[in-house]
Amino acid sequence: MADIRFCHMILDTSQPRVETLFNKSFKRPMFDYPPLLGLARGFSPNELTLRELRVDSTQIASHIPRRMEDG
Repeated sequence: MADIRFCHMILDTSQPRVETLFNKSFKRPMFDYPPLLGLARGFSPNELTLRELRVDSTQIASHIPRRMEDG
């Protein structure tokens, strides 16, 4: 998770180059805080444009409850 938008973009876009350099697959989606909060509040991954990440985030997003209980 990154809390600065630019850091999030750099980590997301650099991952394929790092994988090539080390000949290893990491497949770690990079989230910043607002989309994680949005998922917890019930927004869908499509509403949060998570499909635009270079690394598939659907598996991780599926582990976050659809709606956080108020209280």
